Amino acid sequence: MSPIILHCCSQPLLKFVLEKFVVFTSLLLLYTSVACSQSTVVSGRVIDANSGDPIPFANLIFQGQSTGTTTDFEGFYEMQINLPVDSIICSYIGYKSRTKAIFTGKSQVIDFQLEEDIISLQEVVFIAGENPAIEILRNVVEQMAGDDGKPILPVFISESLSESYYRNNPKLQHERIIKSKISGVGVDDGSLVSQFIGSSFQEYNFYNNWLNIVSKDFVSPIADGWNLFYEYDLTDSSVINNDLCYRLDFFPKREQDLAFYGTMWITKDEYALKQIDATIAKSANLNYIEKIKIQQELVKTEAGAWIPSKNRILLDIGEITKNMAGVLAKFYTSNQNIEINQVKDLKFYQQPIVLAEDYQMNNGDDYWLDKRHEPLSPTEMSVYTMIDSLKNIPIVKTYTELINIAVNGYKKVGKIDFGPYITLYANNSIEGNRFQGGFRTNEDFSNKWIFGARVAYGTRDEEFKYGGFVERIVDRNRWTTVKTEYTRDIDQVGLAAEDLLGNSVFLTATKFGDLVRPYLFDQFKFTAQREIFKGYNQKVIFNYRTFDPLYPFAYKTDPEQPDSPVESQIQTAEVTIESRFAKDELFIQNENTRVSLGTNKWPIFTVKYTRGIAGIVGSDFSYNRLGLNIRKNLKLGLLGTSDFNISAEHIFENLGTANILYGYLDPANNNLLADLDENGNIVEPIGRLTDDPYIELGYGIENIFKVIRIDFLHRLTYLDNPNVSNFGVKVSFQIIL
Repeated sequence: MSPIILHCCSQPLLKFVLEKFVVFTSLLLLYTSVACSQSTVVSGRVIDANSGDPIPFANLIFQGQSTGTTTDFEGFYEMQINLPVDSIICSYIGYKSRTKAIFTGKSQVIDFQLEEDIISLQEVVFIAGENPAIEILRNVVEQMAGDDGKPILPVFISESLSESYYRNNPKLQHERIIKSKISGVGVDDGSLVSQFIGSSFQEYNFYNNWLNIVSKDFVSPIADGWNLFYEYDLTDSSVINNDLCYRLDFFPKREQDLAFYGTMWITKDEYALKQIDATIAKSANLNYIEKIKIQQELVKTEAGAWIPSKNRILLDIGEITKNMAGVLAKFYTSNQNIEINQVKDLKFYQQPIVLAEDYQMNNGDDYWLDKRHEPLSPTEMSVYTMIDSLKNIPIVKTYTELINIAVNGYKKVGKIDFGPYITLYANNSIEGNRFQGGFRTNEDFSNKWIFGARVAYGTRDEEFKYGGFVERIVDRNRWTTVKTEYTRDIDQVGLAAEDLLGNSVFLTATKFGDLVRPYLFDQFKFTAQREIFKGYNQKVIFNYRTFDPLYPFAYKTDPEQPDSPVESQIQTAEVTIESRFAKDELFIQNENTRVSLGTNKWPIFTVKYTRGIAGIVGSDFSYNRLGLNIRKNLKLGLLGTSDFNISAEHIFENLGTANILYGYLDPANNNLLADLDENGNIVEPIGRLTDDPYIELGYGIENIFKVIRIDFLHRLTYLDNPNVSNFGVKVSFQIIL
């Protein structure tokens, strides 16, 4: 393959690009052999009996002798001796040692499958209407798992080849995925998966003090405060690829800490990390995760810095219940063709991850045979065939379809997605039984135009609710879209269901039970947005909305007059300009949508100015509203994570809208509210804040039985209001790995 350009200046200012080859699979079973020649020569491979992964850096020694060796990163070894020996011992930290007999004076292949000290066997069982092909697959799976391993059923495998660019100051990354080959049960389009399994998500830098894995921070064994978290043993020294290295075994001082145990090799001359095998055990209390293992081999660059040349990552998620199968996910990354000091300007890093336009074209076996950094074994190659067979089994197809609908909410039928299915039925005090159906177009219809619509009907109010939208994707590089939408539906004061349109689960929840202060609304909305430069997004919105309360409500049209007329309906027309800045936010593109994965270090700032214009299409008010929002997920190391969200908003004129419920309500706005309607009937009063701030304190306990969180809430102000309690308990459910 032609060289790939990378750049680097010096050790403090490291800039480089790598050719990445990534293999991600739910099954990676390797079994090969290396030929040997004369004397007593033993070669073979050492793998994990549980997962089938190779075990690098394992120790092998002839019984009763001092002659030995270690396996390479792929688990292969070769050793010879001229003395009479009858057995060979294989051992490695965290595994049970094994001894196998050998023949003196011969060349032979001896492979080892090492078991962990503590393992929990898993089974793959199919019941009720089993397809005859299952029995064949079960036998194949048992063969692939090994003679003393647990059975594993392959459901997904992928390979990707990419160019990866890195700049250290400022820290920037850019990955261009050249080719991607994906096969999996329930996987129709691989564009999103290709971005998730790209090398950008599989890199772990142990020189950082903390490594973020499954949303938790683990302390590195070479962190600045290493002596606070780890114990170390200097166990050996050996020459690894011409570098004399010290071998250090490391262990957490406290089992419950988010720390690793394992082995690392440090070069004698530069004290650089040469290779490392780090494992996070179940004792770290990671709920359903049984084990996380990271194996890494590093090489020295021309600039002097050491970077990973090979990475292997294993994530073992155990069974949630005894009748459910666990999940074994594996990543393998190989870095080659490293080039230094090829400077790229900042614009080059505008998009952290991009897909080549032809990343799925000319994607046959011949291409991958030529481009793979290391060939797949025959067993790995057969996984593709097995998955294709598995996808065609009727019971598997049925369950896959149900899972896809549950996760995505939509059923894809050609160029149309029907759903979301969770909104098909609801029941509430206004509509009675509510039935709804909808659709949207997908990328097969167009990668530039998106159309969608929905309609709902209530059996109690006998009213139709409906909505539709048209969206145009103008530019995918600097994400630019224009969208027009119209909606007629019901909502509840204070809930703002409009903000939940992207979350069908919570949106559906607002349509159940007794609706509090419900109202009917019509809304026309036009939105245009563009990413001006990396991290900065500009949005312009025109929004027309009506408010037709389905509960007693009224406001004074002229609060300066004691006998002011009152109205219950409201119409507003407003223009909003929104500026959003997120310096290091990472996005991936999923068909016709862009998904944010959050920021790394910097908070997200949003400034919004809204101008309400009276008289346009019957709008009742003119006003100016200015808002600011700052939010950030804080990583606190061993203390976990914390989210802060700071919002401030001010309306400069008198306006009887949502600010009558939240925030400070000045006298002018307070006078807008009417306690009587135009017929003199008493209306339901709205809770009003005075000069005193509303204060509420809470604390909670989470991860009860791994799924339950209980929060205790105390109200400290406004305790004299009628029907107000100063204490409450909230129970919620969550699944956290």
